[in-house]
Amino acid sequence: MMDSEINTPKIKILYVDDEPGNLIGFKSHFRKDYDVHTYDSALKALEELHLHDFAMVITDQRMPEMTGVEFLEKLVAINPEPVRVLLTGYTDFTALVDAINKVNIFQYHQKPWDENQMLTTIKQGTEVFFLRRERVRLLEEVKLKNEQLEIKNEELADMNNELEKVNGQLEFLLRQQLLS
Repeated sequence: MMDSEINTPKIKILYVDDEPGNLIGFKSHFRKDYDVHTYDSALKALEELHLHDFAMVITDQRMPEMTGVEFLEKLVAINPEPVRVLLTGYTDFTALVDAINKVNIFQYHQKPWDENQMLTTIKQGTEVFFLRRERVRLLEEVKLKNEQLEIKNEELADMNNELEKVNGQLEFLLRQQLLS
């Protein structure tokens, strides 16, 4: 089987925007390379979060049910792993500050977004997502190895104590023999 025949799953991206045209445009631009899920409602998107393992979540700031920052706050409470991107058609510095301080966004884009800039953000953001996952995996592996080393060190300490006892007994017997 050739490498090109192996089907690796596409990276999943969630895009939330109350403007249908933006949803269609985003999906048509990025669906070839990514598994794009779009929602026109932040509430619907929140209901579906548990069904998918999203690497990135991109959301509009101004939506009728809740703001993008509010949506991302709820997302973080459910699953803090996905990289977060905020979009807005307005210069809203309060939203930008909230997005940075409250939900640690990866990027902030003005609407209408530029396809090349968005593609760069997606590539960099998903790379960050997988690097974070690898970091967590490696930290867990190191933790497990450290626990195993602690057990081995305790076993070695016990064996050393036993050897010291046997050595003490041998020294006693050797002295006894030399005295007799």
